[in-house]
Amino acid sequence: MTIVGADREETLPVQSKTRVAEAILDRIEQLLESRAAATAR
Repeated sequence: MTIVGADREETLPVQSKTRVAEAILDRIEQLLESRAAATAR
């Protein structure tokens, strides 16, 4: 599976749906944190 974003692609090994969902949610969390930091400036 590959997570594609505006700034990068992240290829993940074959794993359970739960682990894939965790990876997607981790990426979403990173994006939200970076946006919050950008608007706090």
